[in-house]
Amino acid sequence: MRPDEVKIYLEPFDLDVPASVAGGRIESKEPLSGMLRVELSEEEVARLAAFSETLAAPVRGVRLEEGYIVVGFEVEALGTRVPVGVEGDIVLRNGGEPGFEANRLEVLGEPLPERLTRRLLEGVDFAYPIELPFEGEVSEVVIHEERLVLTGEVNVLSDR
Repeated sequence: MRPDEVKIYLEPFDLDVPASVAGGRIESKEPLSGMLRVELSEEEVARLAAFSETLAAPVRGVRLEEGYIVVGFEVEALGTRVPVGVEGDIVLRNGGEPGFEANRLEVLGEPLPERLTRRLLEGVDFAYPIELPFEGEVSEVVIHEERLVLTGEVNVLSDR
């Protein structure tokens, strides 16, 4: 994952300056911890979605809107390519793993009935495990226009 921005708000911040300077790495009396904020661009989310191995068709694009995401595909039907759009939410699963939860399906720009959408999307799963380089976990995902924001906690910030 290549985020646009990563911020860690340390609290309490009890840096041992002499030991850090002498050792060439951050030293503190207590393990450093705090709040985590990671911001991903729409392009980065699209790049990550393109690597999903569980989808029947390759991802052709991703659009992030305020509160929801649209994933675009092209499927082949009767010898022609048909544009398909799936609208949904990003939800956190066990261990803070983001997953895509679809709730609307469009084919050729027209929405399909809810019942048909559920049947067609049965078994479709998009999840992206996140391995943080420190102890902590993601606890919230918010979708904004053109960006995805992950927030959580850093329990112990150290070299891994």
